[in-house]
Amino acid sequence: MSSPSFAYEVITVSPKDAFQTWLALREEGQGRFTPVILDSPDKYSYEPDDWESLRRELPTTLAAANSISAPDFFSRKRSGDTELYESLEAGAWPEVSEKLEPYLLHHMEEVFIAKVPTSNSFEALAYIGFGGWNDCPTDEEHVAVLKHWHHRYGANFFAQGGDMIECTVERPPQTKQEALILAREQLLYSPGFLGEFMGGGTSVPRLAAALLNSRHWLFCWD
Repeated sequence: MSSPSFAYEVITVSPKDAFQTWLALREEGQGRFTPVILDSPDKYSYEPDDWESLRRELPTTLAAANSISAPDFFSRKRSGDTELYESLEAGAWPEVSEKLEPYLLHHMEEVFIAKVPTSNSFEALAYIGFGGWNDCPTDEEHVAVLKHWHHRYGANFFAQGGDMIECTVERPPQTKQEALILAREQLLYSPGFLGEFMGGGTSVPRLAAALLNSRHWLFCWD
C-alpha cells in the first residue's frame, strides 16, 4: 500500500530566509509555477489516488471559478446573515491604524515553500485543495475571489495553513472609501479573522484602516 505524499516539489528554508526565497521563486516561476508557503506539507499529503482525483477535478473546479462573479458571491454572503454584516459597520475610524503582517512565518521553525504548477497565484489553492468545510468557501469560490482581488489590488496567494490563507498585496487601497469597500468584501469572505489576528473589536472601519496601512492580508475560517 502506497504512503501519503505531497504532489509538488517543496523547498525547506529557515524563517529568516523565507520571504526573500519566496520572492526569488516567484520570479523564477513566472509562466511555470507559483510558490506557496505551507505550515506543513504533511497536512496536504494524500494517497496517490486522491491526488489523481484532485487533478481530474481541476478543470471543472477552474471552469466553475470562471463562472463565479465575486460581487455576486459577496452579495449572497451578505444576504445570508444581514444582521451580522450590518453589525460590523458599527464603530468609528480608529485614530491609530494597525498593520497586518505575515503570520505563519512567525510561527514556524522551518518554512516549506511548494512549487505549485500554475502561473496564476489565485488558482494555486485549488491545486492543493482547501475549501468547502464549515463556513470556508469552496475551492472555486476561493479562486474567484482571489482572482478578483489579484486584478484589482495585485493580491498574490502567499501562504496556506490548516484553517487560514495569506496574500501579499502590490496595490493596496489608496482612499478611505476604497478601503471601506474592500473591508466589507474581506469580512464577507472571512468574517471571523479580525478576532483571530487583531484581538477582537471586529468592525469594517477598523479593518479598512488596517488595509490602507498593509501589504499583507490574512484570512481564517472555523
